Amino acid sequence: MFSEDVVAAMPVLLSGPDVTLSPEARRTGVEGTVRVRCIITAAGNVEGCEVLERLPLAEAAVLAAIQARRYRPAEVEGRAVSVRHLFTIHIRQAR
Repeated sequence: MFSEDVVAAMPVLLSGPDVTLSPEARRTGVEGTVRVRCIITAAGNVEGCEVLERLPLAEAAVLAAIQARRYRPAEVEGRAVSVRHLFTIHIRQAR
């Protein structure tokens, strides 16, 4: 496992959904920031997520979206490696 400050190439998002809030979260107008630390694996999958900054009614949607994403993995010396990555997701309601 590597930290992002030692990799030669950072992970690059290839595909994945946007965060889709539940009807209850939209109805209550939840807004704020969710911070999640995950591992982006050498295969480009997202695993082992830990919520560091919580936002009630939005966390499940954020985790589902992040874990469904696929990345071109980080590289060290030309080979794919797993890295810890901090995701900061800002939730804003349409006005």
